[in-house]
Amino acid sequence: MIKTNEVKLQIAMLAYNFNNWFRHLCLTESLKLSHMETIRTHLVKIAAKLVHSGRYWTWKLCSSCVYKEAFKQTLETIGRIPRLE
Repeated sequence: MIKTNEVKLQIAMLAYNFNNWFRHLCLTESLKLSHMETIRTHLVKIAAKLVHSGRYWTWKLCSSCVYKEAFKQTLETIGRIPRLE
């Protein structure tokens, strides 16, 4: 039972840290202070499709997507994060 609680605590800490890093590194100033549910609504719960064409992957968003700019800015910010090689 004790090991189970330790694992649950570690997973919760990992999720909390990932949330903080994602906010700090990837989100625009307008979304950084938002609740996690708001971030999910703006960036995750959208009608989008990831399409592979040739050498490129492209996001196809719904034409009436209200949060298109926030999604685009977040993806651009993620693309600018230096990669570890």
